[in-house]
Amino acid sequence: MTEHEQQETVALESEFAAIGRRLKESRQRAGRSLEDVASELRLTVEQVSALEEAQPEKLPPGPFIRGYIRNYARIFDLHELSSAQLHLELPSSAEGGRQRLSRRGGSKSGRNMVGMLLLLLVVIALSLAGVWWLNQPLEKERDVAAESRGTEPGRSATDAPVRGLSADPLAENSAPLKRGEEIPLEESAESEDLDTLTPEEMAVEAELDAAAERAFEVAEESAQKEADAAHQLASAEGQLDLTFDSASWIKVTDANGERLSFGLKKEGQEISLQGKPPFTVLLGYAPGVEVVYNGKPFDHQSFIRKGMARFEVGLDDAE
Repeated sequence: MTEHEQQETVALESEFAAIGRRLKESRQRAGRSLEDVASELRLTVEQVSALEEAQPEKLPPGPFIRGYIRNYARIFDLHELSSAQLHLELPSSAEGGRQRLSRRGGSKSGRNMVGMLLLLLVVIALSLAGVWWLNQPLEKERDVAAESRGTEPGRSATDAPVRGLSADPLAENSAPLKRGEEIPLEESAESEDLDTLTPEEMAVEAELDAAAERAFEVAEESAQKEADAAHQLASAEGQLDLTFDSASWIKVTDANGERLSFGLKKEGQEISLQGKPPFTVLLGYAPGVEVVYNGKPFDHQSFIRKGMARFEVGLDDAE
């Protein structure tokens, strides 16, 4: 730990100690015992004593300590403490198991956004690969049809030279024509075959056309199934919007058990979460958080106990 960090730690521990002394003095002036306050806060006597003596190593993580301080302050009408934005974290120290105060906080919204972008790129790549794969049978059918007609794969029948016709029909009659003279037409046995096909050739052509049509229908049906599956996946997700009028610690998980958000959120912060409903929500300071599910406000006031709340959102949308 650097000297600057040591100074910051000492200052923050002194701040926590000052809060503890203020709470202890208020309790003593009111003539109330540790057992009385602990019973009202639903805490142990050791936890209340740890708050007063600034002993964070005997207490749960920082978000719970902030809640304890607010609830303790409300008992004795210490409004400057109950309404203060106590942005405190109490991580474990690696040197001796002690805990120190820190003003550092953050949000994981940036990481969530990067993850969503990567997922979107993977979905687009898979969709393009699926379309390419579906088009392969149709191209193969066309190559087979071209080979049966005596043309090269990938080349249409109209591009192949027609039997009985010269590549340059004007080369055979290069003599100049006089005005009013008609171009002579040569009749040949091969030219009569251009408009006629044998029954076997007609059957092969009909079979190839039918195969090409079936391949097109299969590709179209597969594309429609993918679109329907994507729509069902999108409709199965829910959106949870949280607005923080006051700082609060939160934890949000979806029906799959995936943790969508965790940690301290600052006053004025807004987050939007997507996942499979129902969502399980835990708020460290519930009165300061507005909850909106799929565009509709969700009333969570009935779940608040001592400033904290735990509830589920989107039960009606769960499969």
